[in-house]
Amino acid sequence: MGLIEKHRMVSFIICSNGYGHLKRVLLVVNEILKSDPTLRINLFCSTHLIIMAQNEINFKASERVNYYSHLALNEISWITGELSNTRYEAWVNDIKNCKVLQKSVLIISDNHVAPLQAYSKTLLMGNFLWHDVSLIDTLDKKIIFQHENDLLNLLHPSMLSVKDVVMPNVIAQTQAVQLPWFCTRYEKGKTVLKGAVLFTGGGTELVNRQLAEMAKAVMIDLPAFTCFVDREINKLLKHHGFKSNLFSFSDEDFETLDVVVCRPGVGILTDCVKYGITPIVINDDYNREISHNAYRVQELGIGKVIPVAKNISENEIQQLKNILTDEVFLKSSKERINNLETNGAEKAATYILKQYQQIG
Repeated sequence: MGLIEKHRMVSFIICSNGYGHLKRVLLVVNEILKSDPTLRINLFCSTHLIIMAQNEINFKASERVNYYSHLALNEISWITGELSNTRYEAWVNDIKNCKVLQKSVLIISDNHVAPLQAYSKTLLMGNFLWHDVSLIDTLDKKIIFQHENDLLNLLHPSMLSVKDVVMPNVIAQTQAVQLPWFCTRYEKGKTVLKGAVLFTGGGTELVNRQLAEMAKAVMIDLPAFTCFVDREINKLLKHHGFKSNLFSFSDEDFETLDVVVCRPGVGILTDCVKYGITPIVINDDYNREISHNAYRVQELGIGKVIPVAKNISENEIQQLKNILTDEVFLKSSKERINNLETNGAEKAATYILKQYQQIG
């Protein structure tokens, strides 16, 4: 690869936990390529995220986007426990030895701090720090936690975040660039409630069983509501003999919705902001980010929170039914969500391109 190509590349390292990290990156890449279609964009992520990106209905795929999966081999997970210090060091070495990253003018790491150890030309993107929110409690986790803490305190890097949900330690440990929600408002919004509800567990699938139980209860007890589900919840419902509507995640399907019942990852919350949909969020208290997001949904007045345990109770199902039939609340929540500031992906792209020009 010649010098010209070297100076026309921006690379993204995308966390493999869940879909929200990928969705945010794709939104920003769309905006970057609108402003500068001559740039070559490299996406480093796991194979299953590459497949999702290539099939993402709202991603304007470009021949200038390249996908790489080899860095996911030793990628650590702050959720599953694949978090040994040995693996962490191997992963950092993989990042250091990657020729595409070496030749990139700028690297954006979505929710992973480790790439900072390899390249000073790295920006962070996300609303939390994994070592801050993970509930894994092992000696290796404590070692990595301390290492990343020290790295952030030393470098104090820029981190592109959504101001409405950014966590306090991001503000304390980075130069947090606090932006609006990473979406543009969908213009064909509804004016009346239609009673359409989506149940989705997102990429981590940790509360799919509880969401399937909720969906069944709504289908049985509130037949006036139209229930949509994602693919994994659809499988659970089919197993128990329930027929449901499979959601495509297209603009057209989102436009039909009034409510989304979900685990409050930033990806699905961003969709709610984009389409003006009320989120009813299931807080499984699995990590501090989810608890923080649930708290912010309630504090912003854009939705409601239902805490759930491993086995969902009749009380939690009743809470959901009460919220779904509270038209006064649903109307007020939609007004609040439609007043939130958007176009953060465009602003993030502008910031990235400015940094790129300064370095390049």
